[in-house]
Amino acid sequence: MIVSNPPYIASEVLQELDPEVIGHEPVLALDGGKNGLEILKRIIISASDHLYGGGWLFLEIGHDQGEAVRDLLAEQNYTEIQIIRDLGHRDRVAAGRRP
Repeated sequence: MIVSNPPYIASEVLQELDPEVIGHEPVLALDGGKNGLEILKRIIISASDHLYGGGWLFLEIGHDQGEAVRDLLAEQNYTEIQIIRDLGHRDRVAAGRRP
């Protein structure tokens, strides 16, 4: 199992974050690139090199990234893909199983 809370915020949105967030987290921990998916995509692609068959990948994602991350997982042949919502009913975690 791999569990990750990677940077997933789009670069152009960083300046819009609450000062409490941007002031206490290094930009490197927040900046997910142009569309917020760059680091997520790299992890999804490389995780299969580190998972046994049947192993799970769990990623924290942005509230508006569920469909895109589902597609990235499917492109890499992950199965049992799930988008899990937080208590506010927003997409928060993507999960996929390596075949």
